[in-house]
Amino acid sequence: MARVRVCKFCGHKNAADELFCQGQSGSADCGVSVTGFPLVEESEIDSSHSDEGTRDPGFDGTVREVSGEVRDELAHLECPWGLLPFVGSLSVGRDPGLCPEAEHFASFMTVSGIHARICCADENWFVRDLGSTNGTYLNGVQVNADEDVSLSDGDQVHFSRSFRAVFRIGGA
Repeated sequence: MARVRVCKFCGHKNAADELFCQGQSGSADCGVSVTGFPLVEESEIDSSHSDEGTRDPGFDGTVREVSGEVRDELAHLECPWGLLPFVGSLSVGRDPGLCPEAEHFASFMTVSGIHARICCADENWFVRDLGSTNGTYLNGVQVNADEDVSLSDGDQVHFSRSFRAVFRIGGA
């Protein structure tokens, strides 16, 4: 049997080498990063997992919602603990079931479980607040929930007022 990564949003069984979920959520591609999801034997997956769109209804931040094709561009955040590199997209939040990088944000209680999403589409970078409790701010201006806002190299992104990061395009 093959090893797969089951998407925690739509339930799709992705091949072990996939970076983004290939499943569907309603009529849209799911597209969330599955790189941090555990590998499991396909035979061990219980019947509760399916490809039938079991996405959390409160999550509305797939990388495919921005127009154009998602790109595998390299970027990083300069965070209080150091650099956080990522390719194509990054889910920001404290919930390890929803955000593969959650261990980095776990001690920042003002960051929501699923707080924001950063992604690259059509050679442009975007940030989206996912309905967080304490808001997402770009260069001091609050980002409207569920709205893609363009990012540039050197922009300051606050995930709540107390967690500041600097967005950088390219490798560290």
